[in-house]
Order: sequence, then structure tokens, then C-alpha cells
Amino acid sequence: MSSSGVEAEFRRGLTLRSAIIGLILLLLAVPVSVMTWLYTSKGGTINAFFVPFLYIILLNELIGRINPKWRLSGQELVVLFPALLLVNSIKYMPKGALSGGEAVIGVIEKTLICAISGQVVAPELADYWRKMVPAFMAPKSDFALRVINEGLKPGEALPWGEFVGPIAYWSIYAILMYFLCLFLAFGIYGRRWVEVERLPFPLSQPMIFAVNSAMDIDATTNKSKWFDLSITNYKIFWIAFFIGAIASAIPILGEVIPPLAVYGAFAWGEQPILFWWLPSIAPGAMAKGVLQVDQIALWLLLPTNMLVTCVLAYVIFGLIYQAVAVQLGIIPYNPGMEFLWNWEDMPANWYPFPYRVIGVTGMMVGLGLISLWTLRDRFREVFGALTGPDRKEYGLSLRGLALFGLIVMIAIIVFFTASGVPFIISIIMLIMAIIYYTALARVTSTLWWHVDDLMGVGGYSYIYAPGAALGYWPWTVPPEGNNYAAFVTGMLATPFDNCWTLRVNGLGPGGATGLYKIAYETRTNIRDVLVMSMVYVALGVTLTCIWEIWFLAHGGGIMRTNTWGSWVHWWKTGYMMTGSWQLMPIGATHPNEVWPFAVTGLVLVFIVWWLRMKFAWFFIDPTALTMSMAVGLEWTWLSGLVALVIKLILVRVMGIRRFERYVLPIATGIALGFGAPILIAGVIEYFNVVVPRFMAYYVP
Repeated sequence: MSSSGVEAEFRRGLTLRSAIIGLILLLLAVPVSVMTWLYTSKGGTINAFFVPFLYIILLNELIGRINPKWRLSGQELVVLFPALLLVNSIKYMPKGALSGGEAVIGVIEKTLICAISGQVVAPELADYWRKMVPAFMAPKSDFALRVINEGLKPGEALPWGEFVGPIAYWSIYAILMYFLCLFLAFGIYGRRWVEVERLPFPLSQPMIFAVNSAMDIDATTNKSKWFDLSITNYKIFWIAFFIGAIASAIPILGEVIPPLAVYGAFAWGEQPILFWWLPSIAPGAMAKGVLQVDQIALWLLLPTNMLVTCVLAYVIFGLIYQAVAVQLGIIPYNPGMEFLWNWEDMPANWYPFPYRVIGVTGMMVGLGLISLWTLRDRFREVFGALTGPDRKEYGLSLRGLALFGLIVMIAIIVFFTASGVPFIISIIMLIMAIIYYTALARVTSTLWWHVDDLMGVGGYSYIYAPGAALGYWPWTVPPEGNNYAAFVTGMLATPFDNCWTLRVNGLGPGGATGLYKIAYETRTNIRDVLVMSMVYVALGVTLTCIWEIWFLAHGGGIMRTNTWGSWVHWWKTGYMMTGSWQLMPIGATHPNEVWPFAVTGLVLVFIVWWLRMKFAWFFIDPTALTMSMAVGLEWTWLSGLVALVIKLILVRVMGIRRFERYVLPIATGIALGFGAPILIAGVIEYFNVVVPRFMAYYVP
């Protein structure tokens, strides 16, 4: 097909009605999400807007059967999707799951709310924070701070005037961060990874299948063929859907029905499995893995060597290394060390071989650099449109795209520098963001969202060490606390330079790239999706700030809600403000202690990448290995092993051709079915807990 023919396939999704419906959804979802986040009793599962997009697709079909003219096109549905992706996390993409702390709410918690809470919540930090926090970051009056911490008292009024500046400041910060993600995803990563490298994009597949299937309309009946069980692919999908719905008993029993709680279930189905027998055989070996139904299902779509790599990484580092290191006295044995999470005091974070630190500070950075190198022609193509002829890609002007990216990057440097970050450090922060965003996007587009945080696993040294070397701040934290330049740099470093709120964000690097894939495969005009995503971000960020301040003031304050304001200032002050506990490996007291491990990771990923490109027999996948080590293994190996076994069985039973034909409806059906009961659980929690709890604290 000619290029003009391909372009013609991409239909407009931005219409008057899709824009109105999208904005209404956003205006509804933001307050519901903030309210649910603050007052839920199910913080692991029901903590944001709880309507999976599947129901909007089904409602559209029902409306279309009443009147075909009322049915939204598939392209219009795709234009709506980012509105709800923003207020949820990337987990919303494959199954409709919620994760408010990894959505726009989490961004506001770690910025605006943190700047407020640091001044008032912890007495031992309050004096330092009040001295350091400028008025443009947070209110300074005792009354305004007390209102957010404790809530309004009868007869009091919220002093909105003191919040206008901070809301505007942090909104600009968050909008610029999101815009950088959108530029990189839609301008740099998207087309090459979709058309040239053809990455699997497992997280995007359920939405692609649902939208395209729903739009398979029978012209004679005005009904979607998706529900015609005489069509084999659709019949298989619905069988898999009900299997997934049955499997959702895991999160339902884990949190929705507490008397029947399964140990540790959270995030709608991320179920930890503990192998209690293993320590008696191999003391110190990792005896924990996370079983995730939707991950297992969608990993059936992955190449076998990726699954093998995830399992092999666990065998080498989680089993053999940890067990042998304990036996040889290389690392100490602590009872229970086999069952800890990756962010806890476990061998993956210990000297002499902190493989999680190696994975994050070295392999992820190396993967980002490698990916950027392979994208160099794309950078040249996009920015070349500034001086050469313009060209449109699926409705998107390359010149307009280049201008957008250039303006955003310049604005970030200006914003950071004007805030008090040294100019050179502002540039370093932008460069590190682009490198790590690229690695995050590649891992998410290839495998899953399981990657760890650059800033929380030793990566802050990439920012702090150059600043100390240039004399902007001391190498060690003074007893009275660090200077203003160090403070503001730490404040702006997260979530911008990566923490879990960004890496799992619905419109973060991975989420935005997955959205491009959805738009591409549903043949939606790319410009329409990008433009409406920008509108949703600009409006959604600002509204989230306003609503969170309103709910905290009128509904009990930090003291009586689930807000991170009770602790997030402690997390940030570890970025060399008053403490150094964000340095890694565990026990590190100097920013330079991380470099040997960062270099080890860089060299390792470069070697594995070269071997994989050079020799067909070398099956270790560098992206899968990087993800496994960077997340401490437990989030990848067990689901990878189960997916590998199921895949081998299905191929043996069905044959390779039938497996390839039917694996997509099987995988997407299970994932969407697994998330479908979220709506029921959300409605129950919202009306039985969230609303009554808010009303109990409400002060007009």
C-alpha cells in the first residue's frame, strides 16, 4: 500500500462530541479519584477512578444499538482513553486496575503536598523545611499549614489566595514532565518501536483488541460481531474473559472480602507467593515471587527467550548467588531475608554485589543510552524538519512536533534554574530524565511496568555528585541541613527524574508509548490523540491540585486521610537535604560509592546487547535481564516461569500455527476479564466507605 493509502487509514478521533465527552469524563474522574484516594480503606486495590474502560466500550455498543448515529467510532474511543489513563496508572491499560499513587494524584502528593507537609507534620524537620520552602512552592502562614494538616474548624474559611501560587508552580512542573513524556513517546519512540522494531507492547494489546473488536460492526444488524460466538476468535476471547473473571477471586479475597483475605494480595492481583520450604534447603536464597494473572496471560505473547531470561536471572542471582554468598560468609544471614520486598533490607541492595543497584544505576542507564543510539536517525528526522521540509505522519506534523519538544526541554531548564537549581545541574537532570525515560519506555513496551526507581536506588548520585564536585553544595550533609540549592534540587528531582509515581504513571514514559501503540493499531489520527492528551494533562493536573487541597481542608486534613503527606517529606529529605538514606547500596554514606556498581551494570548490558545482536544462538535478552535485575527479580521470575510453562504446553497441544492464531484473544480475554470486577468492588467501597468517611470529617 502507498504511503498516502496508509495515511488515509488513520481516521480522525477528535470530534466535538469526543472532546466534550472526554472533558466530562476528566471532570468527573478527578474528584472521584482524589476522594477515593484519600478515604478508601482498600489502599492496595480501590484508590482511584474505578471504572475500567471496558465498560465504556460496552456502553458505547449498547448506545449504538439504540441509534447507530450515537455510537462513537473506535478512533473517538481512543481519544477518550487518555483522560482516564491520566487519573489511573499504566495498570489501567491492560485490565482497568487502579493505582492512584502511580497516577497524577501521586505526582501532586510528592510535590505540592510534600512542600506543605514538610513544614508542619514532623517537628524535627519543620524548622529546616520552613526555612527552605519558598512561598511559590507552598503556603507559609501557620493558619494555611494547619488547615491542610488538621482540616478546617467550623466557621473557618480556606485561604485560597495562599495556594494560588503553589498550585500554579507545581502544575507547571507536572505539565512539563508529562509533556516531555508525550513528546518522546509520540515523536521519538513510537513509530520506530511500532513499525521497525515491532516491540510486543503486551500492556497495549487488551485495549487494541477490545476497541478493534467492538468496531467490527455487522451492517445488517447494527451489532458488533465481537459478541457473535460463531466467530472462533471472539468465542475464544469470551471464554478467556470468564476465566480471567474467575481468577479475579485472588484480589477479591485479598482485600474486598477481608475475612477471607489471602496473604498480601494488592494492586488487583499482584499476589506474593512465599516458598516457606526453600530456606531449610538453601538459607538466604530468595524464596518469594509475585504471581500476577494478567501478566502471565499477556506474557504468552512474548518471545520464549525473554521468558527464559527472566527465570534464568532469578536462578543465577536470587537462588545461587544469595545462597552461596550466605554459605561463604560473603553476606550475613538475617532470618526472614528470603521473603523481603525489593525495596527492603535484602541482598539485592547489599555489598559486595547489589544486583538491584547494578540493574538500576547501570543497566537501565545503559539500556537507555543504547536505545537512544538506535534512535539517532529518528532524532535527526524529527528535528531536521525545523530547517528542512515539513512532513506529516498519521496527521502529526514533524515540524510542529519538533517545536513542541524543543520548547518543552528549554522550558524545563528555565523552570528548574529559575527555581534555584544550578544551571548545569538543570541540564544534567534533563539529560538523565531522557536517558531513563527511554529505558523505562523500552522495558514497558517490551515486557511490563516492573522497573525500579532511579532516584531511590542510588541514582541521585548522578545529580548530587556533579553538583558537589562543582561546589554547589557539600559532599556530606551539614548537621544543620543542606543549602537551598541542594534542597530545591532534591525537591524537583522526583518524580521528574524517576520514582514509582512516574515509571508506572498512565501517561509516563511507558504509558505514553503504549498509548501511541493503541492509537496506531486502531488507526487513530496520532495528532488527535496527542492534542487531547495534552489538554487532559494541562486541565487534569491543575484540577487535581485544587481538589486535593479542597478535600484535605474540608475533610479532615493530612491527619485523618490516606495522603502521603504523613511521610513523603521524610522520603524527600533523604535526598541529601537533612539525611543521606537515599544513597545506595544500603550502608553507603558518600554519593560516589555507587559508581563501581553503575559501571558494572553499564558494561554488563553493553556486552549482553552486543552478544545478542552479533550471535543468533545467544538467547539472553538484554531488556528482560535489565528489568529483572533492576526490580530485584521477585516481580518477574514466577510469572515468567508460569507463562513459559503454559506457553510450552499450549504450543505442544495446539501446534505452533494455532497457538499463534489464538494466543491474542486468549491473553487479552484473561487480562480484561481479570480486571472486570474492579467496578463492583469500587462501587461497594466508594459508597460504603469513601463517602461516609469523608462526610464524617466534612466541615463546610
